[in-house]
Amino acid sequence: MNCEDELKEAIILAWIGDREGVNKITKECIKELSSYRSAIKDITKIKEEVNREFEIPKKLREKGITHEDLLGLALLRLARKISLTSDLNPKNDGKLKYIIIDLGNKKILRGYCKECKGFHYTILKDNIGFAVEYDQIIYAEFLQGDEKSVMDVIKWEIIGK
Repeated sequence: MNCEDELKEAIILAWIGDREGVNKITKECIKELSSYRSAIKDITKIKEEVNREFEIPKKLREKGITHEDLLGLALLRLARKISLTSDLNPKNDGKLKYIIIDLGNKKILRGYCKECKGFHYTILKDNIGFAVEYDQIIYAEFLQGDEKSVMDVIKWEIIGK
């Protein structure tokens, strides 16, 4: 498992509130990266020993902590933080997994399309809004209309391209 790529997907899934998908990815990554946990005590001890921050890299090298250890530890902490996402129960519509947030006067659609690539946008004329897709992320804002009409436009204009 390549945790770096998997955590990118987990961040997007957290953005749309897919707690189940996030937990599946983060559990695997936390298990895989747990070997870097031992570096935490050494790093904390080194930070206490030095008077000036620029001395930290030298002390880390002397202690045998590599850049790979630091990156693994950072990914481990990121996985833990991502796992704290809230569950918004996203909807799954074929290729697109999305959630609609109702803010009263406007609605926001946050979506994830694993197979989508590139940049596309469209104006939602009937719904008074817009939709944008950048690689796998879809974002739309609209002032009127229902979810079905917006999804029809997004499927035809953005995902269909």
